[in-house]
Amino acid sequence: MAYLHSLQRDRVLPAYHLNSKHIMIDEDLTARINMADAKFSFQERGRVYAPAWMAPEALLKPSAKRNWEAAD
Repeated sequence: MAYLHSLQRDRVLPAYHLNSKHIMIDEDLTARINMADAKFSFQERGRVYAPAWMAPEALLKPSAKRNWEAAD
């Protein structure tokens, strides 16, 4: 992400809302940037939402030890 943010926006990337929610971790724990999930693609009339997100360090835990309960 630091590399992408360092590029000149007018030559490479439009002004996307690039953040950690756009980094997808595959089965091999390889980080991939998924611009299909950028903010503009998840808009509905009167509502903007983000896809489900989990911290990368939480993916390193075994499935049985992850906290799946809602905070509220």
